[in-house]
Amino acid sequence: MREKRMQEREQWQDGRSATANIEKSNLVIKELVKEKDEEKERLNGVIAGLLAEKEKDKVDKDVMLNRMSQIEAMLTVMAQR
Repeated sequence: MREKRMQEREQWQDGRSATANIEKSNLVIKELVKEKDEEKERLNGVIAGLLAEKEKDKVDKDVMLNRMSQIEAMLTVMAQR
């Protein structure tokens, strides 16, 4: 009878230990997911910044090409005089 109680107690403790391990694993998983989400947000910010910079560069290029066309036109007029 005493042996049976000891076995039951060991099984109960093993169950508690398994539950604690599962809870620890869940916390680790949650932390990893949180870190992954933070990294994803950071990378999305980097991408958004690069896209904005690309768009600005395109606008700057268009302005520069327009200005070059104006200068060409002015030089052509001056050369014809």
